[in-house]
Amino acid sequence: MEPLPINDDPVPLYHAEGGRAARVRGTRIPIQRVVYSFNQGESPEQIVASFPSLDLADVYSVIGYYLRHRGEVDAYCAEIDRIEAELREESKRRHPTDDLKAKMESRWAELHDPARRR
Repeated sequence: MEPLPINDDPVPLYHAEGGRAARVRGTRIPIQRVVYSFNQGESPEQIVASFPSLDLADVYSVIGYYLRHRGEVDAYCAEIDRIEAELREESKRRHPTDDLKAKMESRWAELHDPARRR
């Protein structure tokens, strides 16, 4: 009987956007989406159902990587969350939507108020 070949498979992750974003190989799905889903109690099969471009074996590998490097991955995800929050706030400052929202609500009321209809 031949011994079972045991290989060290590489973690199915790559660095996109100049090394800033860790994504699952063959997809544009960031590692944090897999980690967040896993931490919400989703199974690898459920994660693949939510993200069909993922390969089930890759999801298991990414989760295994996460479990072996939880501190580093959690810190990375927290930093990504912080950067995304900053970008959202900057976008709100640059492109305020309060006036637009008020105009849309006023127009909606006009269209759906029988007393205002002609």
